[in-house]
Amino acid sequence: MQSDKLQKIRALYERATTEGERQAAAAAMDRLQCGDGAPQSRSSANRPKGEQPRRYTFAIKNRRDRELLKVLCIEHGAAWVYGGEPSDGIVILEAPRRLLKNILWPQFQQLRKVIRQDASKSRAHYSKR
Repeated sequence: MQSDKLQKIRALYERATTEGERQAAAAAMDRLQCGDGAPQSRSSANRPKGEQPRRYTFAIKNRRDRELLKVLCIEHGAAWVYGGEPSDGIVILEAPRRLLKNILWPQFQQLRKVIRQDASKSRAHYSKR
């Protein structure tokens, strides 16, 4: 039953025509793979007991990349402190180190790569017309 749902969500991800649809499908796959379907319980499970959140500052100029990181922070219960002006690209978030190192940053890099590859394919497709 769960693998059937996962296949349907993967199909939605692959047929997505917008970045938002892809992000929603990716989040649904993540929730289903964690087995609970609820972001709140998953985010508390990601936090090791006793580990206090730390403040991290990033310089991310690309607006879409900042939005992607913001979605991942919300999804995993990290605090999005400051998104900055679009021109400065500064992002500040608070999260336990292990959450950032083991979950948020690897997912961010993986999804950013997929999004850029898809965008590159789309540009190539439309430039041939």
